[in-house]
Amino acid sequence: TGNYTINGNTFQIPRETIMDWLSYKDGNTTIDEDKVRSYVTSIGQQYNTSTNSSTFKSTKQGEVTVPAGTLSWTIQTDAETEALIEALKAGEDFTRTPIAQGSTDAGSPLFGNTYIEVDLKNQHMWYYKDGQLVLETAIISGKPATPTPTGVFYVWNKEEDATLTGEDYASPVDYWMPIDWTGVGIHDSDWQTEYGGDLWKTRGSHGCINTPPGVMKELYSKAEVGTPVIVI
Repeated sequence: TGNYTINGNTFQIPRETIMDWLSYKDGNTTIDEDKVRSYVTSIGQQYNTSTNSSTFKSTKQGEVTVPAGTLSWTIQTDAETEALIEALKAGEDFTRTPIAQGSTDAGSPLFGNTYIEVDLKNQHMWYYKDGQLVLETAIISGKPATPTPTGVFYVWNKEEDATLTGEDYASPVDYWMPIDWTGVGIHDSDWQTEYGGDLWKTRGSHGCINTPPGVMKELYSKAEVGTPVIVI
């Protein structure tokens, strides 16, 4: 039997599917590479976290669907087709994780019970570690013209004393945690005097998550690089 482990779940390649890939002639078995590639393509279309959304149990909104973001992977079709054929030729039972490219491994769940949740609807952020709430705070997200994107992101860097620049601004911050590839991240914002509610509509950011300085200092010290950031 041939099995795949993807996103923390293991499933069997249907036996009839494998039999369809094989042909016998003059005592030799050949494997139809095009059929195998077609199958690998189909599991990519079904499971690639770079294009498929994820289901997330949020703190206040219940179960929600979150678009793909920077925390994702894509099955490498050619490399995986070759590897799968080699596994089949070995003639032994196998369980494999597909060869994938991205910011995380294809075998494990995309996120577990350690993550930062940013709820744009409620203008609130939570940090959970091993399922336990470490901190929470009201925030201010992107203004209507430059909204904070939703998606499954991750803290890919941490930087102190950074200056965030754009076409028409340069904002020095003490703590900076970028989460996507376009310049969106979580940072302190000493220019904001209050947080939450509808303030994002009038005093919102260029897309970043403005966080009270004291809370940001604590989040920065406790959340590690690689922590998933789920923005809903």
